Amino acid sequence: MARVDLRKLNPPQREAVLHAGGPLLVLAGAGSGKTRVISHRIAFLMLERGAPPESVLAMTFTNKAAAEMRERVASLVGARQARAATIGTFHAFGLGLVRAHAKALGLGSRIGIADASDQAQILRRCLRDARIDDRKFDLWRVLALISRAKGEGREPEPGLEGRGDDYDLAAHVAFPRYQRALRTMGLVDFDDLIALPAALLSGDPALRARVQAEHRHLLVNEYQDTSAGQLRLLSLLAGERPDLCAVGDDDQSIYGWRGAVLENILSFDRHFPGAREIRLTQNYRSTGAILKCANAVIQGNPRRKPKELWTDRGDGEAVERVVLPGEAEEASFVTDRIRDLQARGRPLDQIAVLFRTNAQSRAFEEAFRAAGLPYDVVGGPAFFDRKDVKDLVAYLKLVHNPDDEPSFLRVANVPPRGLGEATMEKLQAKALADGTTVPAAARGGLEALGPAGQRLESFLALLDELRGLFSGAPLGAAARALVDRVGLRESARAGVDSAAAGQRRADALDAICANLDAYQSSDRRPTLAGWLARLALDGRGEEAAPGEGGRVVLMTLHSAKGLEFPVVFLVGLEEGLLPHGGMQGQPPDLEEERRLCYVGITRARERLFLTRAAARQRRGQTAPRTPSRFLEALPADCVRTVDLAARVAPEAFATSKFWQMVGMDPNGDGPGRP
Repeated sequence: MARVDLRKLNPPQREAVLHAGGPLLVLAGAGSGKTRVISHRIAFLMLERGAPPESVLAMTFTNKAAAEMRERVASLVGARQARAATIGTFHAFGLGLVRAHAKALGLGSRIGIADASDQAQILRRCLRDARIDDRKFDLWRVLALISRAKGEGREPEPGLEGRGDDYDLAAHVAFPRYQRALRTMGLVDFDDLIALPAALLSGDPALRARVQAEHRHLLVNEYQDTSAGQLRLLSLLAGERPDLCAVGDDDQSIYGWRGAVLENILSFDRHFPGAREIRLTQNYRSTGAILKCANAVIQGNPRRKPKELWTDRGDGEAVERVVLPGEAEEASFVTDRIRDLQARGRPLDQIAVLFRTNAQSRAFEEAFRAAGLPYDVVGGPAFFDRKDVKDLVAYLKLVHNPDDEPSFLRVANVPPRGLGEATMEKLQAKALADGTTVPAAARGGLEALGPAGQRLESFLALLDELRGLFSGAPLGAAARALVDRVGLRESARAGVDSAAAGQRRADALDAICANLDAYQSSDRRPTLAGWLARLALDGRGEEAAPGEGGRVVLMTLHSAKGLEFPVVFLVGLEEGLLPHGGMQGQPPDLEEERRLCYVGITRARERLFLTRAAARQRRGQTAPRTPSRFLEALPADCVRTVDLAARVAPEAFATSKFWQMVGMDPNGDGPGRP
């Protein structure tokens, strides 16, 4: 019998892998080897407990994390057995259940997934249908209320008198129309991929027992990120005698705004009685000085599972806490420090600049460009957010699902064919009156539209022709034929001023076709529906990854979770930035902000710089800034403070000579240098 090699695991890791069964919570601090533990436990269940691979269901939150887990399991048990286990995201698992039981859920066979822009467009239509002026509302905030309610298995309700607001009421009124519109269009949103399977299992005891028997061994990674809906689904899958291993870290719960519920991990034993708890605190990533700072910051949170990270690697370099006169000087300091590190042999792609909000990247980008320092901004506009790419994907969605209204409205006049906004508004009014979708209304009679009706009829005929292209043809080849038939490549080139820009847009269309080729060759049962689902699920909550080598990485703290770098600059440590002052009029969640700071600190392996500005420009005025309260917690014995705001005039930062002015010669070992 094959055995699992446990020699490289420390005692708590080994204890978690060998757990005899029943509910288990593994509290895995940052850098403590959680993926190693969960992959070794899967291997142990298969190889030494005799669990059939098909009985293992391991879920996490991103495709990247799922792929890493699958690769690690394959290295331990072999590729064939790893493929037989179900290792993926919550949403991918939910989609599988929805498709398998579409009829019972009242859904058709052509299920599409509404992305964020689709949801906003559908919500706008629903608000107008309810005679609510959508221009007075932030649609994303209304969608957030709907999402939260669906995740909790309820409908959004208006608040009690004096406690609710117009947004509560708008979500309440729009919700039934929104749900009805999704079903009419043959769409589900991401919340449905959790809520519908939960409702299905809850309402069908026989099916629930069958699914529980199929997936007897449950494992969940990043458990601190679970929502109320995901906990409900997990509880239904686990049943009365769960073999459930949940791995997570309450100190890294930073997605409350996206529906994650901290209490899920803090109250694990209440949700799964008799649960055992194992804590992993040995850190294999960071130096002792960095960990001391992280421990000191996070201890300020009252609601947490107490634990203290430690390492046997020694304290390493002191953490540098630097005060600069302003944001431009902060960017100049970081730029010069990076150039100094580069001169000493540090590759640029080992360096990251982390900030709380995307807006903070501007000053660093300007400074890097001026210095000729190559960089990548992670989390900027994604490839699949480009207009030409979204246009092609919308055509592909219409090939799959003729009633996909958001896609129909997007490309009805792409390339221009005389179907402008006025025609689409008339068609939407007809659809509302008939209680159907815009594509169905278009197919149902166009006489009232006059000449525009003839153009619309030609567009419908084109869509029928495009569907024929995919009858038995390879997906990439069919997509290329679609691009040629519609004229998307010419349209892309015509929409820009330069030939080079036009070629880049055309190349993006070719990249989609190549992506379909790769999917066709790698998937056992390739279908257009499968590719569209993979595309939708891949973009949902993915961690961003650094770009090409040789570049400094700039990213937000949320994007940095799950990553690590030898050198980290955590910038903007000021009240109002970190901790943030709150979004959309909401009060700040100081505990989550402290966890964000903790996540930022623990991304660093060898060197950590914490910077802040003494003043920043706001509306044309220079305003003083208050140091972040998180800086007050840092232990003095592992931090070196440099206050350049008090020692250097702001104009000195316009040159590269400020190091010498403060006695910190980048080519030597002057005072204050590491």
